Amino acid sequence: MPTAKTEATELAVGFGILDLDPLDHLSEDEIDRFFDGTLPEEKYKRFLEEYSSNLDFYSRFYEVGRHLESHHHPVSRSSTVQWTGPQQQAATASFSKDLLVGGIPISVKADSDVVANLSPYNLFISLPLGIVPASQEENWYQKIDPRDFQELYSFVRDSDRSLNYLPAEVIAFEEQATR
Repeated sequence: MPTAKTEATELAVGFGILDLDPLDHLSEDEIDRFFDGTLPEEKYKRFLEEYSSNLDFYSRFYEVGRHLESHHHPVSRSSTVQWTGPQQQAATASFSKDLLVGGIPISVKADSDVVANLSPYNLFISLPLGIVPASQEENWYQKIDPRDFQELYSFVRDSDRSLNYLPAEVIAFEEQATR
């Protein structure tokens, strides 16, 4: 479940795009209309509470939305925003989207160093080739550099006596390991 902070940053951008003051306490019908039925009333109330708790922080996200609305023609032509942040992204999605405005996906990240969380195979093979990301692929490290991968595994295993029950060979560990 996303945190209140995550939801508030996403929705603050949405309110900025719509040029609506988040603190104007919109009616349920207005919220339903402006957010295409994607913002439930209880989430709106949670947003108002969170937004009010740190106006300086969240107003920066609101201003990002205002900037998008005033400087990007496809966004400025839209009178509604769809909040897609709570939806599970498909495995084939190449990037996340938290808002959808006029068919344009927008991803909102606050205090995050993660832009994409791809496996090495998907990062170095699937993405550059533009192919569907793999969900099951052999261990990238074992394939590319088995000697150094074994050395790292041995170092970790041997540095803590409580790990001595693990197999000495990383390949054996890989074969026995479960999710």
